[in-house]
Amino acid sequence: MGLPGVARLLDLPMELCGALAARLRAAGLREGATAPYAMSGENMPERMRAPLRNWHLRRKRTPLTLAARMFMFMDPIDRAGAVEVLGELLPALVEHGLVVERDGGLVCPFLLNLVNELLVFCDDLAEGGDAVMGAGETTADLIRAAYPRTRHRSALDVGCGAGTAALLLAAQVDRAVGVDINPRAIVLAQFNARLNAIHNVEFRAGDLFAPVAGERFDLIVSQPAFVSAPDDAKQITFLHGGRRGDEMTMRILGELQPHLAEGGRAVILHDHPTVGDEPPVARLRPAIPAAMNLLLLVSTPKDLDAYCAFYAAGRHRTLGPEFERDAVMHREHLARLGVEALQFIFVVIDNAGAERPWTAAIETRSFAEVDVTSAQIDRLLASQRLLFGDDAGILRATLRPVEGMTFVDEGSRLVARLPARALVPEVTCSTDAVGLLSTFGDGITVEAAVSAFAAQVNAAPDALRPQIVPAVRQALAAGLLEVP
Repeated sequence: MGLPGVARLLDLPMELCGALAARLRAAGLREGATAPYAMSGENMPERMRAPLRNWHLRRKRTPLTLAARMFMFMDPIDRAGAVEVLGELLPALVEHGLVVERDGGLVCPFLLNLVNELLVFCDDLAEGGDAVMGAGETTADLIRAAYPRTRHRSALDVGCGAGTAALLLAAQVDRAVGVDINPRAIVLAQFNARLNAIHNVEFRAGDLFAPVAGERFDLIVSQPAFVSAPDDAKQITFLHGGRRGDEMTMRILGELQPHLAEGGRAVILHDHPTVGDEPPVARLRPAIPAAMNLLLLVSTPKDLDAYCAFYAAGRHRTLGPEFERDAVMHREHLARLGVEALQFIFVVIDNAGAERPWTAAIETRSFAEVDVTSAQIDRLLASQRLLFGDDAGILRATLRPVEGMTFVDEGSRLVARLPARALVPEVTCSTDAVGLLSTFGDGITVEAAVSAFAAQVNAAPDALRPQIVPAVRQALAAGLLEVP
């Protein structure tokens, strides 16, 4: 079918953009309302899910199902249904390319994503080439990890696609900017800003940081293209990050420094290829300025066969010979490169101006099992600053045990079971550690906990302090203690 034209999108008058958004919301197009259909067959590739999902939608003729078919799932509806959803807007939407005739019905040639309260138009990624990515599961992961808990002056989304991250961040910053090398992405992002009446966001075309030369931001986020590109593969802008797959990420890290404000933070979601026994930190740390702190949250390894099949399925409308060729070509490519593992990693750069910049890597549960949030990252950064500081800083710190932690005696070991929100499920500890943790509570400093523990064991605090501070460091590093 090819990608639909975008030349007329920005000619749609602002008042009609607002009227379209109102019509879609009035039809019931909200994230929760469409979830039963959107999540149908969620563990299958899109091409396998579509027939039965559409079957469910066609069984109910309501404004919601008609609008969902037309705008979210590219399933044409009859003219009467289109008029029911869009009313007097229909002729103008046809004129500007937002509705087209296809297979005997009317349908939107773009895909509509529902993200919180946002309406985000993007492309069908199976078209490849310069198709524009909207909001996927990993986009939600990135936003949860990056969304600031306090208002910021500015935020930058590098490789913004249809603008999802920049549009969401705009609610918590004075000024948001999205950049993308694909001019088509900029048009769709600008249209989405108009559709959602968001006025403090700007989108610019160009290569990585070139469109924001000389500018600095409090928050920088990116989900760069990170899939490896076999030598014979057709290059896809939103997908391929280089021959290994991480070249785009490495460029972003190398060009980051002039654009991250003092005290600022960058959060990058990156698919890391491990070659040999080189740990991710060995490749990523040299790419980052020495003066900045680096925190890596490293998820569990992926199944390489499933990975290659998944991305091949997304590029083809049928699971036929071309799909098979691409899946095998990608798997052979990883084998030739010596890639033994692929892991999602949150790369967090902290420009806090530390006297002794630090690096920390934490192995976590799968990001499919646990949500990494900005609140967790705030606490982890605070913990790392303490861990890389002196003992006096540890003693002054106010810490608390992780809420919801329980202890289980398994006979051969004592296990601290952490709550579902924790990045690691459990930690083996000693009975002395349990006794130490019991002295902590909200509002108590480590020095006060030392005194309380000394009273429990009838010892002098000065005598126990040299032993307890290392134990506190160990508990803090293991995630048993945290900064409130």
